[in-house]
Amino acid sequence: MVEPLIKSDLQALVEPDNEAKKRSQLLTQCIIKKCDQSGGQIRFSEFMNIALYEPGLGYYSGGLQKFGYKGDFITAPEVSSLFGQCLAGRWMRYFKILSAYQMINYSL
Repeated sequence: MVEPLIKSDLQALVEPDNEAKKRSQLLTQCIIKKCDQSGGQIRFSEFMNIALYEPGLGYYSGGLQKFGYKGDFITAPEVSSLFGQCLAGRWMRYFKILSAYQMINYSL
């Protein structure tokens, strides 16, 4: 179950700078325009495509730093082998319980 944000959680959030707020407003306007052009709604996949890749405004195409001290927190498994090691440790426990190695299909 996901717990709702409480006041102390909201106070911990960093206030975006004016440039970030402006980019957010422009991106919001772009999404609203696309919704208007599509009869009032768009698919979630289209929303995400705009939010992530809109030229000059999207998360990945907007030019802001993604990683490092001034970037976002990283949880990607490509950053280190820790994610794979955690999965391997978990699966080894199951293999010991099963007492035999069996084919396991683990796909998302």
